[in-house]
Amino acid sequence: MTQEVLAGLVGSKKSTISCLETARSAPSLSLLQRICEALNLFFAEPRQVIYSPAWVRVLFIRDAEVAAGKPRPVPARHTHESAAFPVELVPDPAMTRAVPVHGDSMSPEIEDGQTVAVDFAQRGTEACQGRVVAANVPTPHQGEPGPVVKRLRASKRFLILESANRAFPDLKFDRTPATERMILGAVVAVRNDKGECWKP
Repeated sequence: MTQEVLAGLVGSKKSTISCLETARSAPSLSLLQRICEALNLFFAEPRQVIYSPAWVRVLFIRDAEVAAGKPRPVPARHTHESAAFPVELVPDPAMTRAVPVHGDSMSPEIEDGQTVAVDFAQRGTEACQGRVVAANVPTPHQGEPGPVVKRLRASKRFLILESANRAFPDLKFDRTPATERMILGAVVAVRNDKGECWKP
């Protein structure tokens, strides 16, 4: 693709694309998002790591993990009873549980081995529209429900659970009362093994 073609696709000038390619300037977030869309790449806004003087302990769900990949049962790997998250990221600690993530369909937003805090009080399609959610979806082979982490996009007819990593397919369901109940809660925070936390 030429600079001129890309510039036309993103509503910019050829000289702007040239400056970006040669690192003479940096794109705005909106231009970067348009370039990613034109090139069919995933765009994730830069993380804002939260450093807080006030932390809250969030209990792990025992013997559970959520898949960030194809829905499938996964073995639990965590050994702790709880994980610490900044207070400002966990609005309802009593209704929030920590769950380890297995897989990389949400990479680079959420990586394999990181821990998510799921607020089970924040449920429902309207409340979670556009947000990363934990959902209990049927697995392709057994038909048994399996927990996954995906971004929810809903229309009047469909619920779409989007993967951040475009190498993984999105999961699309007819919108019915049964499929709306698949949404377990909103992911309100992510924690890596260094203890850094951010809002997805």
